[in-house]
Order: sequence, then C-alpha cells, then structure tokens
Amino acid sequence: YATRKMGLSYQNMGYSHYNAAFKCYEHAALLGDVEAIFRVAECYASGMGVNVDNHMAFLYYLKAADANHVEAELAVAKCYEKGLGVTRDLNEALKWYRQASKAGNAFAKCAVAQLYEKGKVNGKKDYDQAFYWYLDAARAGNSDAQYKMGKYIDNGWETSKYEYNSSKYW
Repeated sequence: YATRKMGLSYQNMGYSHYNAAFKCYEHAALLGDVEAIFRVAECYASGMGVNVDNHMAFLYYLKAADANHVEAELAVAKCYEKGLGVTRDLNEALKWYRQASKAGNAFAKCAVAQLYEKGKVNGKKDYDQAFYWYLDAARAGNSDAQYKMGKYIDNGWETSKYEYNSSKYW
C-alpha cells in the first residue's frame, strides 16, 4: 500500500517523475497490491514511465480484473472490443463488460447495450436486450444511456407503468 502511494506521489509530481512512479507501482504489484497492478497496466497503456505496450497493459489489466478490480474489468473489455494488446473478441468483451456491470458500472452497462444494438452479439441486432441494458445504465446515471432511453421511448418503447415513461424525462 505504501509503495503504491509513493508511486502516486511521484506521478502527481509530473512527467519527470513518471519513471519513479512506474517502479513503485511495479514493486507494489509484485507484492500483490491489486490497485498497483491496475496502475502498472495504465502505465503500459499510456506510456507513463515506460514504453507503450498494449499487450503488457492487457496482461496487467487481466490480472487485476481476475482479482475483481472493476476498472480493470472495464479495461479488459475495451481491449477485447478494440483488439488492443489481444486478438479482438466481442464475446469476451461482452463477458467482461457484464462482469463490470455487476458492480454497478454504468459505462459497462451502456457498452453492453451498444453491443446488442449494433448487432455485435451473435451477429444480429437485439433491441430488446439493448433497451434493457440502456434502461439499467440510464438508471445508474449514464448520460449516453439516458439519451438513448429518450430515443427509444420516442420510438414507442415503454419502460413500465411504474416508471416515468417520457422521453423528456430521460
């Protein structure tokens, strides 16, 4: 914990201290600090104190995600969706977005909805599933999902008789 916090201090000191921040994160990660593992991944993804390496970023994200780090779960999903550091696999992306959504991550819920809406799940568009996930994301405060809910309601979809069912609401 202390080593990771020292890394954060170095990071906050600016660009000239990024190498020291990375070394602290890396040391804390070797000691099993899940947040430090995530930060090492972020360093590899952004080039902070180390050369950009999307594959290494993915491996560290995956390690943190396997320890239930929600931001890492989201990052793993994005890597799979975009093919960053790993072969593009939309089914794996969906799996990890769903995992992150279990912790209430509104962005992950919206990402699941978008995959269904765009037909990237099983090769066909599924508006029922998209609507369900957008509604869940909208309730969790995601503004993109709230906008989509307004559009869906304008097109005749209803949320339920107990919920404010107006596109203006969303």
